[in-house]
Amino acid sequence: MGLDEDHAALVQEAVSRIQGGSQRLSVTPIADGIKILLERPHFVEWDDQDYGNFGDSDATLSLTSQYREEINTIETLLVEMVQVGRFEIIQRVFQTAGNDKFARNRAIAGYARELWRDHAIPIRFHNGKICVIWPPEDVLHLPIIHEYDPCQFFTATGNTVLEMRKAFEGEKKKLGIWKNIAIFSLVLLCLLGFIGFSFLLR
Repeated sequence: MGLDEDHAALVQEAVSRIQGGSQRLSVTPIADGIKILLERPHFVEWDDQDYGNFGDSDATLSLTSQYREEINTIETLLVEMVQVGRFEIIQRVFQTAGNDKFARNRAIAGYARELWRDHAIPIRFHNGKICVIWPPEDVLHLPIIHEYDPCQFFTATGNTVLEMRKAFEGEKKKLGIWKNIAIFSLVLLCLLGFIGFSFLLR
């Protein structure tokens, strides 16, 4: 069984073990691409997190609890699957780590975070707010939660889509110019080659 199949099997099992799992995890990888529509956490937020300031709103506490549950479930399943001979990449890390329990735990935590990043549904509805869960950069830290009123969320998302579309159109125009230059250069090269070939035949 390949790595993608192992991931899918693990996430499917995680979904079955977590309450409301199908609304929290996706067997098909979605990565965090949908979050490019929203502002990423400011570095000050990450700094605050380093000092234990995670926020204390109801949404932050609830979704942080959900994140912990999901990560813990994925970690448990990773250990179970490694024990039956799956996830060779982690098995190799374990062999290298030997009896270093901290290194083994960190490897599992890091892999779990990457799986969460790829398979979690990070945009969730909580008490009338649309919330976005940003996974931490460090496996030992907690996520950052951004909360939006629905109107604010869709307005911000719509504006970002328009900006992305403008940027795309600009790149498309540049690409069109370079495409025309390439075609012109190719025609010119062929023409020069034909002239040179004709000159040699004389």
